[in-house]
Amino acid sequence: MDNLISDNDKLFEKLDKLYDEDKFDDVIKEITKVPQENRSNKLLFMLIGAYSSSEKYGEALRELEQIFERCETNEDIARYWYQRGYICYKTDHEFAAKHLYERGLEAAPDDPLDLKSEIEECNSFILDDLHKLADISYRAKTTIQKHCASGMGRVKYRLSDEEFSMRLSFLSAIRQIPGTKLGLGFSDFLKTYPDKEKPVVREFLKQRFKITDKKSLDSFINNSFSYNLAFLLHNVCANAAGTPDFDLSALDRNGRELFEDLTVFFSYIARYLPERGGVAAWDICEKIGFARSAFACGIINEKDYRSIVNTMTNFAKDNFSSFEEYLTSLVIGSGTFMFVEDNRSVKSAIRFIDQMMPLILVGDVADVMWNGNN
Repeated sequence: MDNLISDNDKLFEKLDKLYDEDKFDDVIKEITKVPQENRSNKLLFMLIGAYSSSEKYGEALRELEQIFERCETNEDIARYWYQRGYICYKTDHEFAAKHLYERGLEAAPDDPLDLKSEIEECNSFILDDLHKLADISYRAKTTIQKHCASGMGRVKYRLSDEEFSMRLSFLSAIRQIPGTKLGLGFSDFLKTYPDKEKPVVREFLKQRFKITDKKSLDSFINNSFSYNLAFLLHNVCANAAGTPDFDLSALDRNGRELFEDLTVFFSYIARYLPERGGVAAWDICEKIGFARSAFACGIINEKDYRSIVNTMTNFAKDNFSSFEEYLTSLVIGSGTFMFVEDNRSVKSAIRFIDQMMPLILVGDVADVMWNGNN
């Protein structure tokens, strides 16, 4: 470490001037001229900051991974967490940013980086986004309510169980998997992909979801975090009611932060969800869809396909009483899915709900009777 550039080197005067002029690409050029083995933590943090300020977040994260083991002082550790938090903040992940800033503050309680202000700013943006989330959830609920309302003289018709199941998973019916020409549609419950497309779909399911056979499909359906939102909501509600299903302290820090963030997130959408079904429609829709795709490309046989679909369809019948409830659960559930998938970004959740609404309103479900378990 004796060959590291001095923190008092004249290079820093030049870099500070470039920073003040927002010439971040020039900062990067100057620093990368210094041999790797001579770059001090101070220099590396300036490089990371320049990458982040020029929106080169991949490069910034790569440098952060390399510098972590070199952070020995409290201030360096705090700066490491600050830089990670800043990237999350700049990419609209304020919940994650806040938690990273909190770690930095714990490392250096004297707060040389003024992380308390950063945390307060994150909280302000989070609150603003959560109010927008509540607003779009309300608008989704009322729009779907009007869309599904029975007008004067409007007669709804009943579907067969197979047709009903396809409507429950209509996202998979209209979804076009990369490399295929068409989605599976609504006309044939047992439709399969053309022989030349089956390997493409199998590879997609393998690479994206690690689904290769019946066992891996079952594991995905039962254990995938983002497709078991109803289970998450149940745990959050039980904990909020003072009757938790598990010991929250048994979770590691990341798990506790996620659970706490989900609790806050759900508190802003709960009033717009069906009381019994919650966000379960997202799980049902996608799980039927995965089973349908797996059957259509030859991963599972018809018996296994029907078994999964029947289980999910009966779950839907038990927890919802109308397509109005189901679609409301589905669209708000889609936002919850994106919140979980995209590192707890409320903005991403809002955008996804907004994107889902036109899809939700397409089709004939407003004119279809709900197949209940009578």
